[in-house]
Amino acid sequence: MPINWPDPKATSKVPHRHQHVVVKVISVYDGDTFKALVPIGDAFLKLAIRVNGVDSPEIRARAALEKQAALVVRDRVAEQLDQQEIVICPVDWDKYGGRLLADCWLPSGESLTEWLLERRMGKAYHGAKKQPWQKEELEAIVKL
Repeated sequence: MPINWPDPKATSKVPHRHQHVVVKVISVYDGDTFKALVPIGDAFLKLAIRVNGVDSPEIRARAALEKQAALVVRDRVAEQLDQQEIVICPVDWDKYGGRLLADCWLPSGESLTEWLLERRMGKAYHGAKKQPWQKEELEAIVKL
């Protein structure tokens, strides 16, 4: 099947909104964002997926400790997702418009959001102002 690479910001319609769909993960950016091939008709659309309901430390953080924790979380998520086929359920575009906000499940069937929260590699997040990561939280992640 051919792969199309359109700009998701130019597409207002959310593909597969509120439907379960199998996607192929092609890369993991950080604990709550990855890129996947999403089937659209006879082709695939490469989209950034934002995991719904969770926030993880940021790769682009200014603080070295948060960046270090973000790399640990990214690597743990990549162990679970990278190059895997997983199920997602798109909800909407994220608030910045460039990522598809979706509920996501690991190949095991476990919610990625719950997996991150249970391991304290993420905090519950539903679009309001993000809570800053505390030093103790980041240090615990780095020790994983």
